[in-house]
Amino acid sequence: MQKKDYEIALVGAFRREKDKEITLQALREENEAAMKLVKQREDEIQGLKMRLKFREAERKRLEAVASGKISAETHLLSEKEEHLKEIEVLQAKVDRSQDVGK
Repeated sequence: MQKKDYEIALVGAFRREKDKEITLQALREENEAAMKLVKQREDEIQGLKMRLKFREAERKRLEAVASGKISAETHLLSEKEEHLKEIEVLQAKVDRSQDVGK
């Protein structure tokens, strides 16, 4: 009778251990998903900061044009360069999004 009680206790212990492993694995997966979301948000924030920087630079150039400090041609060339940089940033974001989708 005692041997059977030990077997039942051992089976119960193994079952609880397996349940703990399953729970632990689920928590690991949940943590990994949360970390991916954090990374996505950080990337979005970085992209927004870059866009803000481009807009601020554009605003300053427009003020300089309005006050006569720089020519309209210089402004347009700078604006073109800024837009090209912004396109690169956005393209990289699109590429990352496609990679995540796969």
